[in-house]
Amino acid sequence: MAMVRQHPDYPKWRMKIGIMPDFSGSKISSQEIPIGVCDGANKVFKLANKPLKHSEEVVKDGMVMKRDLDYTIDYATGTITFSDHQIPQPKSVIHVTYKYMGA
Repeated sequence: MAMVRQHPDYPKWRMKIGIMPDFSGSKISSQEIPIGVCDGANKVFKLANKPLKHSEEVVKDGMVMKRDLDYTIDYATGTITFSDHQIPQPKSVIHVTYKYMGA
């Protein structure tokens, strides 16, 4: 559980100590392999759930991708579209971690 205390060096500032729990009721999909063919031409991949906005982390071949630079995501459909310079190749490995609202 997290708590807030006065910062020891800056009396007007406060600092958080501990971990703040997630009260949103969301679930986490960790290192999900999205549905799609890695063939050097396909750029579109589908997630199993609809991710919460800005909660995703997309990793391709061990590199964390940047949203709106390396990929775009449609949160309503759970679709990830890679940019032309990041198209997954036949041996590429893609993992996506994200939060979603469970049933």
